[in-house]
Amino acid sequence: MKKLRSTMSLTDFVSALEEWKTIWRRKGGRRNVAHRRHARNLIRKHTQLYKKATGHVDLPRLDRSFGDEHAWLETPPERTMLLIAPPGSNDDSDDGFSDSQMRRRVRRLVKENLSAGSSTVLDLVNAGNAKNKRLPSVAVAANRKSGMRGLFLEALGAAILPELSLADVEALEASGAVVLENTLISLTDPVEEISSDSKNGWHLPVINVAAAREKKLNGSGAIIGILDTGIDASHPEFKGKKIDFRAFEPNGSPSRFVSQPLDFHSHGTHVSAICAGATVGVAPDAEIAVAAVLTKRDAQGRMCGYTNQIVAGINWLARQAGSRGSGVDIINASLGGSNIERKYYSVYNVYRSRGLLTIAAIGNDGHMGIGYHGSPGKFNCVIGVGASDVNHHVAPFSAWGPSYGNTTISAFKPDLVAPGVNIHSALPNALYGPMSGTSQACPQVSGAAALLIQQDPSLRRNADRLANRLLALTCVLPSSPHNADVRRFGYGRLDLASI
Repeated sequence: MKKLRSTMSLTDFVSALEEWKTIWRRKGGRRNVAHRRHARNLIRKHTQLYKKATGHVDLPRLDRSFGDEHAWLETPPERTMLLIAPPGSNDDSDDGFSDSQMRRRVRRLVKENLSAGSSTVLDLVNAGNAKNKRLPSVAVAANRKSGMRGLFLEALGAAILPELSLADVEALEASGAVVLENTLISLTDPVEEISSDSKNGWHLPVINVAAAREKKLNGSGAIIGILDTGIDASHPEFKGKKIDFRAFEPNGSPSRFVSQPLDFHSHGTHVSAICAGATVGVAPDAEIAVAAVLTKRDAQGRMCGYTNQIVAGINWLARQAGSRGSGVDIINASLGGSNIERKYYSVYNVYRSRGLLTIAAIGNDGHMGIGYHGSPGKFNCVIGVGASDVNHHVAPFSAWGPSYGNTTISAFKPDLVAPGVNIHSALPNALYGPMSGTSQACPQVSGAAALLIQQDPSLRRNADRLANRLLALTCVLPSSPHNADVRRFGYGRLDLASI
């Protein structure tokens, strides 16, 4: 038996203490309550001494059973990974996506491909039941099997797990699974320079929102999901509106500290009001569900979120959010990242294949030339949105470039543009103000999608038909040097005249 020393690594200490725990408890017999209490006290004593000597303040309560919440050591966000199981085999059910089947696939993948798979206890907790739990996390069970607990994303058929070794990742990918590192994704920064010749609320007349109002289209019955920095639900723009809200931690688990609507910046409130605000929104009667997934700041001070945080937010929007309790009708993603295409694409492609359409900002680095557009806006399973100005010109900052993916909606992105310069909308604390960027253009297209769903409810969760209808609601931009390259505006500018 190893002696318990403070110089041990955390893994060695936990393993050694588990061995001693088994011996201490065995000596007194299963029915000897006093002896078991003495064993627990010994475990606590040695654990506290190790904590004091090493500074491991998050060491799990090893005097508890394996199933106890305090027996798990939560994994830091940067050391978590997303595992997406490959499509099911022919012996699965018709849809191939039931929770139980996907859960079995994830378990089977771990058991068959991890180096310690046969001795790994894998506990998967449904994302809907994950609040106030330590996820993802690791532990060591009394029988000396390693313990791993992950967050099961029901809508995606995936799990967020503690960090895996390179050999394990390679084995999983060889079996057809996708393993995604937890990477930072920054907000698509609003553009500081704004045009002086545009007026408050100019975007609504330009996209002919009056034509929708004449047909009594206001988004009623549609639910827009919003991935952003959160929302100030007390703003007058949202008075009386149904708003569902959930904040997520960087490792993908629901926040244990934020339960009421909150905007960690101001961007989310601004975007949400453009989608469905009472006076500045395209679909003022649409319901919104906001996933706060951009809750941190990067080294440059920009708001950002981890990929696991964003994917968990999408999972909630797709599966649980909204008054129906079954998910939203479309997702607005005014965010973007680079160098994450190869694996991150599969997340959005899975949701697209299941009928959920994502509408995303294309990015604000157009002044740098072609190819500086961001993900997910560049994915061809997503509607990518660029920005135009009050003079019907493509905004200089609006990015563009080749689309990414296996099937084609458009060879180039963006798919269309919408007003994105000096857009006035809601700000926290009952304020209003302008922002410029493709982030402001994107929610106008999401609002238009809500109008189409109200007009034809069969478009709900029918991504292909909804995308085609959206791209038909466009007009050609006038000829000018700013609009010379058609690759910069796709099908044209959003126009509701023919809705």
